[in-house]
Amino acid sequence: MKRIRPATIADAQALGNIYVACWRDAYPGLVPDKVLLAMTAKGQGEEWAHTLRRDRDRNFVQVATDAAGDVVGFGSCGHSRTHGLSFDGEVFTLYVHLDEWGMGLGRDLLRALLERLSREGQRSALVWVLARNPSRHFYAAVGGSLVALKSETLWGATLPQVAYAWPDLAAALSPAGPFAGT
Repeated sequence: MKRIRPATIADAQALGNIYVACWRDAYPGLVPDKVLLAMTAKGQGEEWAHTLRRDRDRNFVQVATDAAGDVVGFGSCGHSRTHGLSFDGEVFTLYVHLDEWGMGLGRDLLRALLERLSREGQRSALVWVLARNPSRHFYAAVGGSLVALKSETLWGATLPQVAYAWPDLAAALSPAGPFAGT
């Protein structure tokens, strides 16, 4: 049975492993190869450990575990970092181990993140996704509306991004909303 729970420091290395595996699977051709090649699971695990130790008030991290208790996905959220758009909360990350794709785990994790934002008093939320990421349509499938476009220069490359949003978290999380039945 899969379970979603708050992340702990003990989960940091599993988060690093999943993060690197997902980036290397999803982002070739979207971000510079040097970024993907330089990434290490150990380094990302250390980054997540830092986040879990020091950023807990601004960055809420949830993990999904399998029947054995192993972390198979995770996501993080907090107050929106986007200026100029009127959304209170933001989903920062959402990654699911490749072996778990298509089983509803991403949907369950996203719902847990949006519920966390709602409990924290956020009434709306958004997520930024690389515009050429083939998984971006997932957010529309779970009720996110395309609300913004931007380009950001990272690692010497211009990366077009799109934002999907849930302007009313109460409606999105209601029994009639896009997460009904999860």
